[in-house]
Amino acid sequence: MPGLTSIPSRAGFLRARNHGVKAVARGVVMQAVANDLPDWRIGYTATKKIGNAVTRNRARRRLRALVRNNLLGEAMPGVDYVMIARFETATCAWADLVADAQKAINHLHKNLGSVDKSAPNQRPKKTPKVPVARGAQ
Repeated sequence: MPGLTSIPSRAGFLRARNHGVKAVARGVVMQAVANDLPDWRIGYTATKKIGNAVTRNRARRRLRALVRNNLLGEAMPGVDYVMIARFETATCAWADLVADAQKAINHLHKNLGSVDKSAPNQRPKKTPKVPVARGAQ
């Protein structure tokens, strides 16, 4: 399919997880990270937590159909998207899945510009408290 390129390796998925932004919805989790390519790429994943092989394959098929039918025109060039299936992905109503994905992609596009590409998503480290010396005796 023209305009639809897959993320070729695990490194692309890890880069999206560590350096990108994440949007969580009931039916899908989406991650996005800027890349240095002129086109956008997409990756799909489903873990064993959501069910057996039949369930995982169905969830990935629904995610692929979702991108083809509803999100193909929404993707920004120069961005890698990772779609992670959730427990609800294989069984929820199609309209709910479309609404969840649209909400997630809007959130990603809104927050994608504010990401520092050099640092992974980490919480700021707290400064250690310095003990205060009491009067010397």
